[in-house]
Amino acid sequence: MLELMPSAGNEEERDALQCYQQRTKLEKKLLVASIFVGAILIGFIVDFCLTTNGDRFVCKNRECIIAASQIIKQVNREIEPCDNFFKFACGKLKERLHHKNVPEDMLFQKIQKQMQHVLEEPIHEDDHQAIKDEKRLYQACVNEQRNGVSLEIVKSLMNDLNGWPVLMGTAWNEEYFHWPETLIKLKGMGLKHHILFGTYLTEERNTTSKTIQIKNAVTFDPRENNMYMYKHFLKESAMVYGANETEASKEVEDVFEFIGQLRQITRIRHNSSEIVQFPLSEFQGRYPQINWVTYFESILSPKNITIDDQVSVPYHDYMDRLLELIHTSKRAVANYILWKAMGEIMRLTSPTFVDIMNQIACVKGYLPYEETEECQRAMFEIFSPRPSIVNYANKYFTDTMRTGIKTIFGYVFIEFKNMLKQSSWIDENSYRNVSEWVDALKLIIGTPEDDLDKVFGKYKPLENIHQPFLKIYLEDRKKKELGRNDDRTDTSMLHLVDSGHIIYKRSEHTFMIPTGFLQGMYYNPMWPMYLNFGGIGKAIAVALTTYMKVRQNSSESWATHLHTGFKNVTGCLQATKSSDDASQLYGEFSQQNRIGQITGHALAYQAYKKWLKDDQENSLIGLDYTPEQLFWIWTYSQSCYDITYETPRNWYAENEVVRQNAHFATDFNCDHNSEMNPERKCNSF
Repeated sequence: MLELMPSAGNEEERDALQCYQQRTKLEKKLLVASIFVGAILIGFIVDFCLTTNGDRFVCKNRECIIAASQIIKQVNREIEPCDNFFKFACGKLKERLHHKNVPEDMLFQKIQKQMQHVLEEPIHEDDHQAIKDEKRLYQACVNEQRNGVSLEIVKSLMNDLNGWPVLMGTAWNEEYFHWPETLIKLKGMGLKHHILFGTYLTEERNTTSKTIQIKNAVTFDPRENNMYMYKHFLKESAMVYGANETEASKEVEDVFEFIGQLRQITRIRHNSSEIVQFPLSEFQGRYPQINWVTYFESILSPKNITIDDQVSVPYHDYMDRLLELIHTSKRAVANYILWKAMGEIMRLTSPTFVDIMNQIACVKGYLPYEETEECQRAMFEIFSPRPSIVNYANKYFTDTMRTGIKTIFGYVFIEFKNMLKQSSWIDENSYRNVSEWVDALKLIIGTPEDDLDKVFGKYKPLENIHQPFLKIYLEDRKKKELGRNDDRTDTSMLHLVDSGHIIYKRSEHTFMIPTGFLQGMYYNPMWPMYLNFGGIGKAIAVALTTYMKVRQNSSESWATHLHTGFKNVTGCLQATKSSDDASQLYGEFSQQNRIGQITGHALAYQAYKKWLKDDQENSLIGLDYTPEQLFWIWTYSQSCYDITYETPRNWYAENEVVRQNAHFATDFNCDHNSEMNPERKCNSF
């Protein structure tokens, strides 16, 4: 039987119980209170120890919590990092996100939204006239796109072009259609006109000799997958302008038959030695049905064309084939020309066109178009540089950011020079050339400060600001075609401030880290530095290495030895490739890109370690990884959404970055000769 009271044999327990029962009520209360206070003291001691040893070094600000959440959402702990680091670092996102949502696209969308907010801010009395004009014009673009004003302007343009067959039906008369006149009118309207073939002019230096180059027009393959969506787009766009659905469907089929025949002419294989060139006088004699001097002068205006100029065509019977096709398919040609010409401005004229484009984007797996995206692009064309760039830089860029980026760039730059100096395959002459290139490099962080005043200093107010937006836009395009708006040409790098990429402008030997890039997964001044070095630090290092490679390949002064050494490194990478499939081996571009990535990651890591020294970095809440491990995980955060995730080449190529780095193997304690820690490693420097 189970005894609920102490047994007679348990004398110590019985004595203790009697001892407690014999105490007074006050003594009992004091004893309970002492136990309670002791428990509290123990709790404080435990909490103090935990805070001292762990939580004190945890970053708890909002930015760190978001970053920790991102890592938790992407890391797949079921995968061993030493077996497949890409699947470990990115494994969870494969099931969570659309495979096309690469970070570059997501950052671009974020920048677009930011610029939209800047343009939609109310106009202030103290705003410069340039900013007032851009905001007014942008709002007019959006409003007139929605209320139908722009659509009606396009319809009037079609009437000036003697009508669009798909809209006019049987009322359209091909006798009034002359394709040279139509293309000349399109240019005069500021619309696309290199439609049936391209016409360009080259002029010899120190001579009056000119050559008119006739080149293949850009067409798409009518056999392409999802072609029914393109047909749907042409039909739906015609219907927005007022076409009958049945008639539009028939016209679309005829146009696609013409496209197929045009593509056959443009796709005939030939090499540069087959290009035929003869005097314009002879060209006119061969094809007398067109007044070619008048046509070329109109298309190439303001250049003067004479009968003594030269004409070149892709191959000997190119014009014979092309003119015969145009002559036998007049209605299809007219429909095709107007569809192509209006296609450039369709999204500016009605939200319906944006919806139709998004249907295709959805089928193709592309990111959707924003309704206001085209109006932003139009501002970029009209204003050069855009006045709103100043407001964007003031809103999203700070001196604190500039200081932080300078620090990171400085550490990466030093490691880059050290790596060049220690290279085993760069000879002395090549090293001298590389060093000169590196030392002369100019750096712009966020925004080119010296150029901000130039935006307003040279601004000339728009004279036609009160006209409908589309007329202003097309008038500006027409001026560009005629070369009459040089006063709006931007030669600075200011227009790149809202870019989502690090930029190297070769003509000015300038390296720019734009404001738009200093966000997202790349940089935040509130992050621990292992995230910033793994983000912007890695991007800087990869860009430096890649641009150096571009310079190497484009200059004879960099010594043959440098190129030979580079080939040896790429050969090493090929030798370590596990696939026997020749199609999986790296091409030349892929080799350069991969070496840039491998070297860039190594540079960024070494720069971080030099910055770190003996300091203690805060960890991220909820994560038990070291700062070094978090550096590697974060470098992969920009690759987790890769479009080709499913292909073996992609995950292997991404893992090559860590497989070739001994520090990674040490940081994750990878066994010797494990998948991510091969015995043979290729040293690119």
